[in-house]
Amino acid sequence: MIVIFWLIPFLCGCVVGPDYRAPRPCIPEWESIGAEASDETPVNEWWALFNDPLLESYIEMAKRYNKDIRIAEASILQARANRQMAASALYPQVIADLNATKTYFSKNGPIFAIGPAAGNPADTPSATTGLPGTVQAPQTQTLFNALMDVSWEIDLFGKNARGVEAAVAAIGRSFEDRNDILLSILAEVAKSYIEVRGMQQRMVLIEENITLLEENKNIVEANYRRGLVSRLDLERSEADLTSLRATLNGAIAEIYKGIYTLSLLTGNFPEALLDEMLPQRPLPELPEDIAVGLRSDLLRRRPDIRRAERNLAVATNPPPPPCQCRCGCRLFLSLLHADRRCRLSIPETEESVRCQKHNLGLQRRCFHPGFSGWKPDRQLKSPGSRTDTGGPFLSKKCADSCF
Repeated sequence: MIVIFWLIPFLCGCVVGPDYRAPRPCIPEWESIGAEASDETPVNEWWALFNDPLLESYIEMAKRYNKDIRIAEASILQARANRQMAASALYPQVIADLNATKTYFSKNGPIFAIGPAAGNPADTPSATTGLPGTVQAPQTQTLFNALMDVSWEIDLFGKNARGVEAAVAAIGRSFEDRNDILLSILAEVAKSYIEVRGMQQRMVLIEENITLLEENKNIVEANYRRGLVSRLDLERSEADLTSLRATLNGAIAEIYKGIYTLSLLTGNFPEALLDEMLPQRPLPELPEDIAVGLRSDLLRRRPDIRRAERNLAVATNPPPPPCQCRCGCRLFLSLLHADRRCRLSIPETEESVRCQKHNLGLQRRCFHPGFSGWKPDRQLKSPGSRTDTGGPFLSKKCADSCF
């Protein structure tokens, strides 16, 4: 009892990691908001404020088909699979193995066995190989092996529990990564759409100015023929017209560039939205008031800040290295170990069966299993989640190469 009493302080030092507490933001004094803002609760679907059905359809397409968003969602599935892998360490581990091996020996390669060959005296050479009777003729051997092992790691120092906490925090980080990407993509979709509509309005004005400059150039040419203006005035009017026509070509290029960008953001190829976006439409109407919500909730709504908080949670509870606790101590309880082997030998003319059973019973010993019962399924799902990201990633690269 005295030894146990003195060991308690040392065992307490083996407990893994500190408890995580979310930091409280230190918010300074806020300046008063302007008259164009409102402290009402912000609208989640802010794009609906523009009252543009085409913009809303592009937003929905981006949420469903954008490759970056799909990659982020696949990362969430991977994080969930990693959490289930970490949680599997809290439960008993089961190992089950069943295999069979069949071996055929050629007649040109005899094998040794006890006793003479079938129907052959001990001193008579074998008719097949010409060797003594103690060397039997070719035969087929089949070996069956069944193994089951059950163990449970006692999480005495909280290593596995800390690993689960870190995995849960990693799931939250993946969600915030997805929210950050989603917010950025939707903002880029709305920005590209409004820029295209604005450039189309500018193109209309440029075309009107070109018409006016053409009329002005004709008037200057007529006055030049009559000698009312100099050659310099004529060349100046021609230069203004040429410069404005070049500006029109630049505006058309910007329109196509914006449409291509919008197509990629919605998960399509660059030319997919040309038929819908080339016809001119007026700019969306801007809302009169902008709801920004409470000033104290502004930081909590930003996904990048929430992601940083989840990163801190993961860093506070890092999973220890495999097979090693901070104090180097691990306690395993072996519940059951069973091993059964059966060998079936078929010589030339007879069959024989030998079975043996080893190590069947309850044991209590320290060991580390090389194969954990629940982990293989989750380990398959986790790389599968990474594989799922390959399709959107490859499609995104192919689409970018077309731009």
